[in-house]
Amino acid sequence: MLLKIAAFEFRYLLRNPLLWITAFLTLLLFVVGMSVEGFELGSEGGLLENSAYAILRNYLMVSMFFVFVTTSFVANAVIRDEQTGFAPIIGSLRITKFEYVFGRFLGAFAICALCLLAVPLGVVLGTSMPWADVTQLGPNRLSDHLFALLLLALPNVYIHSAILFTLATITRSMMATYLGVIGMVSAFLMLQGSFTDRPTLKAVASLLEPFGARALNDATLYWTVAERNTTLPAISGVLLHNRLLWVSIATVSLALAWFLTSRAQRGVARVVRKKQQLAERAAGDAQPVRTGAPLPAPRHDNAGGRAQLFMRIRFEVWQVVSSPALALLLAWGLFTTLFVLITQRDPDGRPTYPTTLTMIPEIEEAFFIIPLIVVIYYAGELVWRERDRRMHEIIDAAPLPNWMFVASKASALAMVLLSLLVINVLASVLVQLSLDYTHLEIGKYLLWYVLPNAWDMMILAALAVFVQSISPHKAVGWGIMVLFVLWTQIGSAIQHNLLKFGGLPWMPLSDMNGAGSYWQGAWTLRLYWGAIAALLLVVAHLVWRRGADVRLKSRAARVPQRFVGAAAWVAGAALVTVTASGAYGYFNINVLNEYRSADEADQWAVTFEQKYRQYYDLPQPMIAHLTLDVALHPEQRRAEMSGAYVLRNLTSQRVTEVHVRLLDEELTLTRSAIEGASLSLDDPEFNYRIYRLDAPMQPGDERTMTFEAVRSIHGFRNSAQDTRLVANGTFLDTYQIAPFVGISMAGMISDPDKRRELGLAGGIPRPTLEDTAATEHPSFGGSWAMTDITVSTIADQTPLAPGRKVSDSTIDGRRIARFVSESPVRP
Repeated sequence: MLLKIAAFEFRYLLRNPLLWITAFLTLLLFVVGMSVEGFELGSEGGLLENSAYAILRNYLMVSMFFVFVTTSFVANAVIRDEQTGFAPIIGSLRITKFEYVFGRFLGAFAICALCLLAVPLGVVLGTSMPWADVTQLGPNRLSDHLFALLLLALPNVYIHSAILFTLATITRSMMATYLGVIGMVSAFLMLQGSFTDRPTLKAVASLLEPFGARALNDATLYWTVAERNTTLPAISGVLLHNRLLWVSIATVSLALAWFLTSRAQRGVARVVRKKQQLAERAAGDAQPVRTGAPLPAPRHDNAGGRAQLFMRIRFEVWQVVSSPALALLLAWGLFTTLFVLITQRDPDGRPTYPTTLTMIPEIEEAFFIIPLIVVIYYAGELVWRERDRRMHEIIDAAPLPNWMFVASKASALAMVLLSLLVINVLASVLVQLSLDYTHLEIGKYLLWYVLPNAWDMMILAALAVFVQSISPHKAVGWGIMVLFVLWTQIGSAIQHNLLKFGGLPWMPLSDMNGAGSYWQGAWTLRLYWGAIAALLLVVAHLVWRRGADVRLKSRAARVPQRFVGAAAWVAGAALVTVTASGAYGYFNINVLNEYRSADEADQWAVTFEQKYRQYYDLPQPMIAHLTLDVALHPEQRRAEMSGAYVLRNLTSQRVTEVHVRLLDEELTLTRSAIEGASLSLDDPEFNYRIYRLDAPMQPGDERTMTFEAVRSIHGFRNSAQDTRLVANGTFLDTYQIAPFVGISMAGMISDPDKRRELGLAGGIPRPTLEDTAATEHPSFGGSWAMTDITVSTIADQTPLAPGRKVSDSTIDGRRIARFVSESPVRP
């Protein structure tokens, strides 16, 4: 009977569309990963795509991601009987508790294990594709797959399947099972980066991490590329102990599920009896309906609509707030954040002052994944709750428009997210107080952490609600959202923030400059994606399920009838906002600044190398004396420079031409000239100039170069923002404000795999340690020089530069200081 129950469960779950979606996408992921250039999965620089180490990492990655799929399968096997009402019937059959519990588990576990077969199939198909790069592939070894499957993937699936199965058995609650998923994932993330600066605790963290990723990393930490390509780790040490520990924990949890199953069933029976008693008592206490007084007339005005909306919001929010799951989630979030802040803060052993703006990035990193999981799971629960409890026909018959359901459920989800963010702030404040830091800036936490992160999470929540509203099943919606999040996190096909859902420019924070002007770009795109989220919620309203007919086709047919009134106005306003903010964002990213995708950047580097690498061995003069005048205008994020180089030929060869290049994209050379030379090449695409000397410079000869340049920041960029020239706290290096003289390798591609992929021959020249003459090459530092630097800025700022300060005065609201070196320095 055990095998028959397992076979039944297996056949039942075979009809689950989430299984086939997961298997297909896993297969597709590895076919693409093995055959498409530049799409690395488990490999690293220099490793083969199907190396032994890459295969281990890939199986490990898939088994960890499967925890989201496993939840649906194993928890469904436990809770389905209560949801369908078949629990009393099954309980009356002549099936032992052992057969029932382990039969259901084996069937669900077998389905999860079946999905793993997509990995070797995808690897074999991908490496067999005609367009695959054979130079990046090795032989497909069966031993690698068997080792990874038996040591990592299957045990991991067994571990989280057993633990989640037990949790669902004990609680009979899908929400409790979701909390278990959050706990396992956050435990993995906590232990991955903890105790890196404490060797005595590293082995403990590797032992306690549930998926074995850290133990595998420790076992292969000092391996060479050749070893990682062909060698499998020994099944010993912490890796073996980790596997034995967690497989044992999973087995004990299954035994606990078997032991507590009868109690759980009795608990269900008690709940049923209690509901029956309450219903009978209510029927007995019911008073006859009085028909003398007329019922109040229904109201359809704005006041009535507001009352209905507030009632629905109160109801949905109360359902979330009163749930024990929220309290457990907040407690776990507090513990997780405290653990990460305490164990991972300053891993390099250099404590930093725990100011608010240094803590905010830390709690963002520490608590990044849990809100994503909460958004995905809570959206499914809120959208499908009435149908799961078979109350949908009663609720749907209420005289409420669809948008009230959407708005109230979105409000409940916002309450959960805000609670999680506030608990993070509490954890951060506790850490600050524990470090005797009492200057608490709650306003900054709210403005620069709670508000932007809540907005970002609600954008993702709107997408999750939309997906659930069009999905045929809650599990399908979950699967789509999990795959979407994974694709956005590991995929690089879409890089432009106007196309990448929820994409934002980086907004750095500092105690000197605050958020500076960087908030403008971030909030422009937040407004853009917020308007798109509003459109998604409008669509969710238009196709919202009402009544018994839930087919998407029939709901879509009623969209024109529903797309009137407020829905049309909201959609119109959202479209205008998307257009305006999108146009402004495009103007900043693509017009005021130059945007290059990763492929375009690679092609730029290839073209640059093809044009100018030929000059690498050309003798060039060095800077012997540097005179520089830098005028900072921090309020405009602008700097104006003028200067002069004394160039000296320190080589033993004649110099016939001088190469000048700008190494910073924000720098513009407005004028430059070299004594006794004429401009023979001006390449604005690469900011490259070549000056032909009228008479060659003999060894020891000197020439003077003069120049003027401007460095200014315009708008915001797509990703990395310029943090060197800011309103308060500007820090500029020489070649961010002055031209580079000589041949520089900056911008050329150094990774050998990428060079081979792009058809570049050889590698970037690298001198040996014994080649002391290379220190005189411009690419490796150049010679030493005397400097005379004048810096001017607004009066309330302090200018600093290398050398001894010889003057410092304030004239017409500007502070001017001059610094002269007393001994040579590197330019």
